[in-house]
Amino acid sequence: MKNALLLVAALFLLASCTQERKTANGFTFTVLKKGEGEFAKPGTFLQLEMVAKDSKDSVWLDTYKEGIPMVVEVPGPESEKQEQGVQGIFRQLANGDSIMFKVSPEMLFEKTWNQPVPANVDRTGFFTYTIRVTNVLDTDGVRKFQQEQVAKLNARYAVRMKEQRATDSVTIENHLAAKNLKAERTATGLRYIITKPGAGPTAKRGQQVLVHYAGYLLDGTLFDTSIEKVAKEKGAYDPQNPYVPYQLVVDFKQVIQGWDEVLQYMNKGCKVTVFIPSHLAYGERGSGERIKPNTVLSFDMELVDIRK
Repeated sequence: MKNALLLVAALFLLASCTQERKTANGFTFTVLKKGEGEFAKPGTFLQLEMVAKDSKDSVWLDTYKEGIPMVVEVPGPESEKQEQGVQGIFRQLANGDSIMFKVSPEMLFEKTWNQPVPANVDRTGFFTYTIRVTNVLDTDGVRKFQQEQVAKLNARYAVRMKEQRATDSVTIENHLAAKNLKAERTATGLRYIITKPGAGPTAKRGQQVLVHYAGYLLDGTLFDTSIEKVAKEKGAYDPQNPYVPYQLVVDFKQVIQGWDEVLQYMNKGCKVTVFIPSHLAYGERGSGERIKPNTVLSFDMELVDIRK
């Protein structure tokens, strides 16, 4: 009897803490915990923590893990009649509210975001969103919030870059040691070996140059070259490729930073092998299928000509 009474009390407490709300277009969501005060006014902004999962329990969004809350403007009544997706829930939230809702891929992508449902999404499934309102901001509050988040992101990026530079440095040193190579090192962490000296002055910023090159991963995989012989030797020959020297202006950000740097150590006819840490190459974004994020690259380069 006592256990039964406790169960009834628990169910009553759960029922008193949860309720349903409905938007103007009939979309229903559950209030897990009610906050304080009235609904946020149109034109203000909700600061939200949000978790979104698909029907396979795969996480699509988790602001808690990312450490960056979302900010959503509370829509005005003028858009209420046209709303087909879930936007209407934001005008029915107060500071401290915690809610949960399930939404079909069609309503989420097509009616809320006005974009096609991705091919990898099961149209028969659903997405589950859990949202908590942590603050209601005015325009000045949003501006301050954005500045704080930019500073936070910059600080995180700086830490990641410092760690990645250290990792890349060890990777390059180990590679050089394994190959019994000695390379010059610059202040940025770039290493280069002059395999054939050139003649005349080195290339300078703003000069147009012609460069032959072959780009490799450290495991020896060729990913690009302007040299027909190298392409054929590596089984990467493309008859549609003209295989001519690459033309660029030095230090005009037309190429990766490592190229712009090493070219200024080269003169006409000079050949180098350069080892480029990822922050001077394609960094965290990578490039295509072969160059993954945070990949150290190696190039054999020849400065064919310097044009005034």
